[in-house]
Formats: sequence, C-alpha cells, structure tokens
Amino acid sequence: MASLSAVLLRAPLVVLSLAVIAFGCGLGDADEEARIDVFTTHHAAPLPSGEIPTYGAPTAARTWVNDMGWEVNLTEGYIVVRGLRLVECDDTKHEVPFAYGPFPDYLNAQDLDVVPMGGVDTPVGTYCSVIVNYGPYRFADTQGTPKGPYPLPTDRDLEGTTIFLAGIARLGDQTVPFEFRSSEDRIVELEIREADGVPTEYRVEAGVGALKVTLGKTYDPFFNGIDFSAFDPMMINAGLMDHLVMQSRAYRGTTIY
Repeated sequence: MASLSAVLLRAPLVVLSLAVIAFGCGLGDADEEARIDVFTTHHAAPLPSGEIPTYGAPTAARTWVNDMGWEVNLTEGYIVVRGLRLVECDDTKHEVPFAYGPFPDYLNAQDLDVVPMGGVDTPVGTYCSVIVNYGPYRFADTQGTPKGPYPLPTDRDLEGTTIFLAGIARLGDQTVPFEFRSSEDRIVELEIREADGVPTEYRVEAGVGALKVTLGKTYDPFFNGIDFSAFDPMMINAGLMDHLVMQSRAYRGTTIY
C-alpha cells in the first residue's frame, strides 16, 4: 500500500493532468471572443410565392398598388434605429456600439443593400436574438461617435422623428399627397433567422471569418388597408410603429431570400 506522503506527492500531478485535459476539451475557450458586425436593410414584403418584388430603382420612388387598389408612390422614407443588443441563448446581452449614433435607414436607397451600423467583440457562444431600439433621431446623440452623423441623402429634418413616409397616392383621376410621421420609441426583441426566415440559433466561433447580423424591414405593409379617399392621418401615424415591429426581422449573415 502506498504511503500517505506518496499519495499527496502524486495529487498535484493528477490535478495538473485533469486541467490539461479540460483545456484540450475546449473549457479554456471561455474568454475567447469573435467580432460581429451589424447591418440594416429594407425591402418590399415577399409575395405569396416567396419572391421579394422590386418596386423602384435606387433613390427613386417606390411604387406599388396597395390592397385597397391605390397606387402608392413613396417618394421619401426613413426609419431610425437608435440601438441594438445581441442576446446569447442564456439571455446574456451585449450592447453594439453604433459608428454613427442613431441610424436613419433611407427607404429609397437600393432595396436589400446592407449598410453597416456598428459592431462588437463578443464572447464565442450561441446567440438566439437581438434587441432593437427604434426611436426618434437626435442630432446631439451623433456627436462624439466614431464617424459622426450618418449623411442624409435628402435635406429632411429628422430631429425627433422615428418613422417618416411621404409621397403621392393615385386612383383613377384622384391624386392624394400624404405625409406620415411617428416619434414613438419602441424596444423589440427579434429571433435570429436564416436567410429564408426560419428561426435558428447562431453559433459564434472565433477564427471562422466575418460574422454578421442584419436587421431587415419592409415598407409597403405600412400602407395596407389605407383608402386615401377617406383616411385619418393621425390614426395612421399612431399605428406606424406596430406595423414596423410586425415587419422587422433579424437575420444571420447579410442575405435575405
């Protein structure tokens, strides 16, 4: 039988061996990080076939017919994203610094083009959702950011605005100008999805190349149910944020089918 002193001498060697084995099994990766860049985009709502239609060229009006038969010509639109957090599947949250501060997504830019908003180094692991803060644009919040305010492609004053939609609707010989605006602040949690829209866990690993998450938004559903011959702009303004939340999705990568 081994003496007590011999057992005690061997004990540190056993502990060290177990530590080496544990590290080799991946337990030593706890502090490893990976870069995740966050993008935003917009597009028309998919058709029943799954196809995403094209309603206009870059910087031109978006034109389609709504479910009430009106031809909607969206000549200018913005949606402001104030912040975003990545959420691990254990509910740990990671704030994503934005390069420009509040980000105004210009809806007349090229559909499905992705624009970077910011990025963060996060622990490797499994991510399930993002928390998005839609809210009013404040110029003061762009000061001191890495890139300053994002350059607006129009001279629109967005101060205090979260959603802005303007244009003309036509039906027969009727032409109706419209301008809708919301200053609502809303935080919404969105599941991370595959490009085809199926919710999926996002396994974030180090050393596998660029990792990306994209916030997607549609614009034509804002106008569903609107009869421009008799409509209440105040009621439409009050419902804009609900439409935005329902039509928002978060995707892994930068491709949306």
